[in-house]
Amino acid sequence: MKTAIVYASVHHGNTKKIIDEIAKTNDVELIDATQTVEKDLSEYDLIGFASGVYGGKFHQSVLKFASVNLTDNKNVFLICTYGGTSYASYNKYCRAMTGREAAKLPSTSPANARWTQDKLLHAWREALLPYLSEV
Repeated sequence: MKTAIVYASVHHGNTKKIIDEIAKTNDVELIDATQTVEKDLSEYDLIGFASGVYGGKFHQSVLKFASVNLTDNKNVFLICTYGGTSYASYNKYCRAMTGREAAKLPSTSPANARWTQDKLLHAWREALLPYLSEV
């Protein structure tokens, strides 16, 4: 299965850390939406969109990329790297529509400093891999 993740990682770099870990153990092409405006996605079976949350939405470059390039009938997944607020918003507004559970990942905030980067990466990998293997 050919997979791409379209992302924007502009604030702390946490989105990039997560998708880099996914790419280490999966055949995934990473597309930086802040650098790439147009790309033919027809060859991909699964397309992910990853971003922090800005004003309650994905980064504008990811939204623009999706509006320009995403075609109908594609399997997609989302990765929001803004912790509890995104998780709660997904459950409130999207879960009933999608019928799918969301994975709530440990925070990378300095307030969560007791988690080492290795421990965070392991937790993210364990939480996200089942979603990638479902399709």
